[in-house]
Amino acid sequence: MALFAMLTGFALGAEPDIACTFKGDAADDPVVAVKLLPVPSLKDRPGLHRVMMQVDEAKVPANARPMPTTDETDVMIRASSRSNTVFTIGLRADGVAAIHVARDDAKLTLHGRCEEHEAWFPIWSDGPRAE
Repeated sequence: MALFAMLTGFALGAEPDIACTFKGDAADDPVVAVKLLPVPSLKDRPGLHRVMMQVDEAKVPANARPMPTTDETDVMIRASSRSNTVFTIGLRADGVAAIHVARDDAKLTLHGRCEEHEAWFPIWSDGPRAE
């Protein structure tokens, strides 16, 4: 019962949403704002955590998972919309991030930052990486 209360507290906004902003290198590249809304679940397990990704007004279910093949401690958050658009965010502990958007043959990668991720990053990355 205590675990349920703790998870409900997280889900109901005990922690602020994670806000990310991405921009391309060219002046006419779009600015993309993304909110990540952690949705803890009893179905979560080490290496796979539920998240809602909000891009503009659309919310799509996503998963956060560690990226063990990178040199840094990184997390990947991935979502797929009903229109077959795949959003993949790579996030570092310091908030530096990139988003890759792919739909059919169109692909776009933008760079940016995320804020308010500090409470969730250690959970999603499964803790500090052993050296």
